[in-house]
Amino acid sequence: MPGPFVIVGGGPCGLAAALERAARALRFRALTFVHLLLDRPDFSDATWMYVASGGLRTSRIQEPRRRSPAMAPPGRTSLLLEVPCDVGDDVWAAGDDALRARFTAELEALGFRVDDVRGAFAARVAHGYPVYHLGYDADRRALLAEVGRSARVVEAAALTA
Repeated sequence: MPGPFVIVGGGPCGLAAALERAARALRFRALTFVHLLLDRPDFSDATWMYVASGGLRTSRIQEPRRRSPAMAPPGRTSLLLEVPCDVGDDVWAAGDDALRARFTAELEALGFRVDDVRGAFAARVAHGYPVYHLGYDADRRALLAEVGRSARVVEAAALTA
């Protein structure tokens, strides 16, 4: 659970108004991970490929088998598409079949062959990336200092990055 929710939602903790404001100011972007199962041994030579196109929702393409051959059955591979979204938006709410259709079309638009997709499934993370705002660093530092004063609280990775 991200830091702001631990601090603010963790029960009465007597936070000063400035710290409560700092905690509530921290926001996160959701992610949908679209997994495409391919009927071929390799997709590319790259583990990750970043997509920088305003017209596409995919931000990163990963071929997990590049990290470990154990990540796919022999003779097959898969792709993991990282798609930034918001909880409840069209990507977050879409079913596996709709995501498969939408994101194989994006891969085709990028020039990739994806006529051998044999299955698809999605995983979602509500707190994938911090959303930076003016004052983010000061808010983060104030909260980390408060966390450091308590022996019963463990720092969350989302606040330390």
